[in-house]
Amino acid sequence: MLGIQMKFNEQVKSIEIIEAKTPKEPTARYQRVYSPIKEIPSNFVAIDFETANSNRCSPCSVGIAIVKNGEIADSFER
Repeated sequence: MLGIQMKFNEQVKSIEIIEAKTPKEPTARYQRVYSPIKEIPSNFVAIDFETANSNRCSPCSVGIAIVKNGEIADSFER
């Protein structure tokens, strides 16, 4: 990303660039934690929550899978 500050000069009726900042790397908004489980349980529910963009508050789809004894017993998507 490149940050540029501009202002409109009334006298000459034009836009002037005040400062061009050096590009910066995008940063993660939320800290990611990775803690793998040692053994996958045979009974669990998996939830897939989709968002429309990078905003966590923009849900557009959800999927659920119910696993019993290592097999998918039921699933749901909306």
